[in-house]
Amino acid sequence: MTKGAKQTAALAQLRALADRPAEQVPYALDLLAGERSVRVVPEALGVVAAAELPAARPVLVDLYEYYAADGVRRDPGCQIRSHILQALLPISLAPDGALAERALTTYEFLPPTRAESAGGLRAAGLALLAEWDPGVAVYHAVRLLTDPHTARMSGEPAVTAARLLGGQGELLPLYGYVLDLSGAISEVWAECLRHLAGTPAAVLADLLARYGATDDEFVLIGVLDLLLAHEARTTQRDFLTDFLRTTRRYAVYRYLVTSIVARRQPAEQALLLEVAAEERDRRKMELLLEALALAPPDPAVTAMIADLERRR
Repeated sequence: MTKGAKQTAALAQLRALADRPAEQVPYALDLLAGERSVRVVPEALGVVAAAELPAARPVLVDLYEYYAADGVRRDPGCQIRSHILQALLPISLAPDGALAERALTTYEFLPPTRAESAGGLRAAGLALLAEWDPGVAVYHAVRLLTDPHTARMSGEPAVTAARLLGGQGELLPLYGYVLDLSGAISEVWAECLRHLAGTPAAVLADLLARYGATDDEFVLIGVLDLLLAHEARTTQRDFLTDFLRTTRRYAVYRYLVTSIVARRQPAEQALLLEVAAEERDRRKMELLLEALALAPPDPAVTAMIADLERRR
């Protein structure tokens, strides 16, 4: 049997065991212990990752080392190594912190354009290191927040760095990022904004004034997330009311009204119903109906749904 035929048979067997996880997981683990094909490994890795099996740890570490030994040739784009680290995260042990540090300092440039391709791997390494040495991870996060090789499409590893810094309460690097517009990436900018809810009320007001009318919808959603999460949001009622009434960015509007309904905060819901009572934009009324359908039973909401349906 040829190598390709063996790989096809292995995949067929792996998939045939899908309804028998007690057999599928050990089989997938056996495949990872000996198989290095980019056809087989990702699928077997997905099975093992979902199982969160501690016995998989040494196999995952060995697999990582194999691909890291010649990353550009064996794992161009770093996707397999990134998935290995994600699978390792819930079952990792303290020694894996060293592996994580190697990952988050990995840079690989693919021919022929020499584009840097390891942003996702650095992000996965940062998340793993944070499990075992959060103090050191914070320093790496500050570095990766302004990593010159951050991927323009995904914002990684800077998005993960912003999330980690926000979770650790390290707000000043995030605030610095949103104020320095040179080279800012929308996804990173938005992630920094949404984690600044612990800033003073004056900072909230300043950020709304700076970015509340931005044309960048990623950033605008970050601004709105910040506003809804901030303890001083009641002082910015006029901003929220004006946005709901005047915006024609319907995707952002849908996000906002759905978020307000999901949060179940009485003051915000009352404001939404107040604005809805005056709404005449048909598309907005449809989005309001879509969002209010998710609300828990409430006479005021039921009455507003009926009113919107009538006016629409």
